[in-house]
Amino acid sequence: MKKLAPPFHFIFTFFITIAIASCAQHKKIQQLWDICHFGSPDDLMPTHPKFTLRFAALCTAFARCYKQNSSRQLIVTPINEISFLSWHAGDVRGTTPFAINSGFDIKYHLCKAAITGIKALKMVDPACRIMLVEPLIKIHAVEAELHPGEVFGHNESQFQAMDIIGGRMNPELGGDPSYLDILGFNYYYNNQWEHNGLNYVWPTHAGKLEPLSSLLLIAHNRYRRPMVITETGHFGDGRADWFEQIIPECLHAINLGIDLQGVCLYPLIGRPDWDNPEHYHESGLWDIDNAFKQRIVHQPLLDIIKQFQAFYKQETVLNL
Repeated sequence: MKKLAPPFHFIFTFFITIAIASCAQHKKIQQLWDICHFGSPDDLMPTHPKFTLRFAALCTAFARCYKQNSSRQLIVTPINEISFLSWHAGDVRGTTPFAINSGFDIKYHLCKAAITGIKALKMVDPACRIMLVEPLIKIHAVEAELHPGEVFGHNESQFQAMDIIGGRMNPELGGDPSYLDILGFNYYYNNQWEHNGLNYVWPTHAGKLEPLSSLLLIAHNRYRRPMVITETGHFGDGRADWFEQIIPECLHAINLGIDLQGVCLYPLIGRPDWDNPEHYHESGLWDIDNAFKQRIVHQPLLDIIKQFQAFYKQETVLNL
């Protein structure tokens, strides 16, 4: 959301949006838009009584802007990774409102905003597609620590945001099954861990990890909707090795009947650390030569991606 002074709460500027949309229109590239990605204006937080109202206004303004500047299909994520953001903001004091023991309350209000935002988007563009994006995780029980039912409950909670937006939970918020349109899941090397214990980090604990295809199958059996791996990737010399073990899992998922439409490498270009911009992550398909500002391709990763494309040929526009 645009951070503006109080007198201008409902005024938005979309200069960069217009430039990107126009370029994609010219190059015939299908974009996937993300309206709120871990940020809000300084005078708002998810539980603020005006958060939903102002977020819906942003969704309306964005959809109008996009329709005026592109004829391509609008595919949009209202709020990215509600489950992670609610935990980060409501349980571990990671971002505003820097709370503890409030994760579900934050999730509830973020889902309320997302639902209202979806309705606003569809009022402007009834044909727009909604992509909900959440982390895909697995929590493992430490032997003799938890009852299996408790472990099941912890793993089920990763689907609460999608369930709420889809009207399966908290129906008073107005969720609807049609909002479970396209489902995106983010999956990284540290998305599995023991309850209150050890992180199962790839490749160190590779033998303990639940296969990605099995996790996708759980989501598929729950929702039966088209799915995309919306973020995955690794860093350093492990980038190609990570993709090399992700690709067979994706192909296996497709063979299981899962409607997996694609995989998105993140990041495409290496990036600074979130908390320390002086630290650079060699994590993309391209690294950056900071001295000369040149992109340098990570050839092993490029080779693996080309092999993937040879196995799984599909148009750049999602066949949804």
